[in-house]
Amino acid sequence: MDLYIKMLETNLQRIIKDIGDLTQEQSLITCVPGGSNANWLVGHLIHYRCEILRASGNEAPWGPEMSTRYGYGSTAPQRDQAESFKKLIEIFKSTQALVSQALKGLTESDIDKALSEEDGHRLEFLVLQHETLHSGQAVLYQRVAHHASENH
Repeated sequence: MDLYIKMLETNLQRIIKDIGDLTQEQSLITCVPGGSNANWLVGHLIHYRCEILRASGNEAPWGPEMSTRYGYGSTAPQRDQAESFKKLIEIFKSTQALVSQALKGLTESDIDKALSEEDGHRLEFLVLQHETLHSGQAVLYQRVAHHASENH
């Protein structure tokens, strides 16, 4: 489990370094029309960290109602539906200790189980592939946000 915990910590640090200081407005800028943005990215990763917590029998800081906004198959929320980016960053940071502790209580066979029949995602996929893929997107949102700020 140490590898999974280290991967999540590395992802968190990378995301905070790249986009942790964006403003609410900057967090809503998309790379392409109709695409996602930094606000969605952080909310989406919180959603899946909460799924990991629930799957391991732990309480999550977010309820299922946030799934509509940031969960599987969601798109970037409109301005009036977007959660405060500052709040998202704080919640994201707070999930690290919770998920790390939850993972310490799991076995290798636990981490290979599907979280739900609906999407078939496995804990291993969410930790190693899904979150790492999205953490790489953070630098794109940073560059787009700073480019937009320079041109206004």
